[in-house]
Amino acid sequence: VIVEKAGEIIPQVVRVIKEKRPEEAQPYVFPPTCPACDSTLDKLKGDVALCCPNSACPPQVRRRIQHFGAKAAMDIDHLGPAIVYQLVDLGRIHDIADLYNLDIEDLVDLEKFGEKSAENLINAITTSKAQELWRLLHGLGIQHVGGGVAKRLARDLGSLQAILEADTETLVAVDDIGEIVAESIQHFFAQDSNRQIVDRLVQAGLNTEDSTGGQPRPDTPFTGKTFVLTGTLEKYSRTQAGEMIEQRGGKVASSVSKKTDCIVAGPGAGSKLKKAQELDIEVWDEARLIATLEGEVSESNGPVQTELF
Repeated sequence: VIVEKAGEIIPQVVRVIKEKRPEEAQPYVFPPTCPACDSTLDKLKGDVALCCPNSACPPQVRRRIQHFGAKAAMDIDHLGPAIVYQLVDLGRIHDIADLYNLDIEDLVDLEKFGEKSAENLINAITTSKAQELWRLLHGLGIQHVGGGVAKRLARDLGSLQAILEADTETLVAVDDIGEIVAESIQHFFAQDSNRQIVDRLVQAGLNTEDSTGGQPRPDTPFTGKTFVLTGTLEKYSRTQAGEMIEQRGGKVASSVSKKTDCIVAGPGAGSKLKKAQELDIEVWDEARLIATLEGEVSESNGPVQTELF
């Protein structure tokens, strides 16, 4: 097969070289049913991968809960895979909303768990109720809605209720959301089972409002600009730095293109830095980024000339 980088990261098969296929090769026969729940396998619209359509399939339930509690979503400390497996297998939770009904008695008898561990997890779950709206949206596991899309939805529409009520025109007006993503969002919230879970999360007291309330943010040196972070950063991780840029009205992309306004390059920066230089894109080092984040450099000062390596 011919493989290329999709978005400069993910391997994607683009073509099969049939003339190189061995004569004795046999077609692979895909299993007709899910090995976990025996449901008939299906394909998602526009996809080639087989998947299990049963939303109650135990591996799916476990993964949805793990995704919800992950650092990139609701960031619930102490909710590791081993704990999720036990809670699901024991029937103590069946979906993400059940997390907010847990008490210490549900946890103390888990393997390698004790009263202190149980208290820590309950506290982490309780603390997660105050997480930002975009984290909740990401944690719901809506197809095509990753962290970036979730942030833009929360920023532009301002509340979970507004997103629930949004029509296609409203959704596609949000930056980086097209008809396919809009359709996925609407399809998710149109399902009764998903709406019931969302209603229970609201009743549990989770934050459903964006911190800006959908209002425009004040202009900053980052407003309306697209940044790419590459190499090693010391004071902040790339995730932390990206969140700070987005909080100030900027956008963080994973790959360099003509739409990129600035690249922040730390030690170890490679092909992205090279491409940025070829496209004559402004390059900052970490010191320039930190100074700008902390308000020590204004946009009018112009580029700071720094030695990257």
